Amino acid sequence: MTTEQKQNWMIQRKRTQTEILQALKLALPEIWPAVGIVGKWVWIQFQTKPEAPILEGLKALGFSWSSRRGCWQHPCGNWSGGAKGDPRERYGMVRAEELK
Repeated sequence: MTTEQKQNWMIQRKRTQTEILQALKLALPEIWPAVGIVGKWVWIQFQTKPEAPILEGLKALGFSWSSRRGCWQHPCGNWSGGAKGDPRERYGMVRAEELK
């Protein structure tokens, strides 16, 4: 990742949940069924590894892979360090498709 890409990635990580959801819907509509909300974060879980263009799109929007949780995550400007336990147990997971 170049310095410019890293700077853009950091800027993207500060975007709000609403901004990220809108950007996902526009940039990567084919993955919308895999998108979920966990607390203030956006999580994306795939059944199989997605193609390279999707991975690059997620990275460009500020997502990072969590091997611990097996999903792509975006903090939506709310990063506060690693959570103890699984946040899905505390907050649940709402599919983006279910949002109004």
